Amino acid sequence: MFIVRVAARAKDGAQEQFLQVLREQIEEVPRRYPLCHTYRACVDAVDPQAVLVYEVWVSREAYVEFSRSDYVAQVMSQLSPLMSEQDAAFYEAEPAELPLA
Repeated sequence: MFIVRVAARAKDGAQEQFLQVLREQIEEVPRRYPLCHTYRACVDAVDPQAVLVYEVWVSREAYVEFSRSDYVAQVMSQLSPLMSEQDAAFYEAEPAELPLA
């Protein structure tokens, strides 16, 4: 399992347009890429311009294929002008192998 966490911030005045593009991705990414188990976007409860995108992929390779696609390039061309910052983190995990305590 490969997990992607993206923290992003919409520019002043661009929040609604930014969220609309993300809403489309919530529907579209799992439909286009069946190796994506989860694709969620969450708005910060205190700061509505801050957004967290959480993705779960079958493997790192599945995510890399997605991230290098023309589809992602197109979406990022829409999102980049609407964002003031972005930070990503990547995790590999097999839940059954992780200690719980």
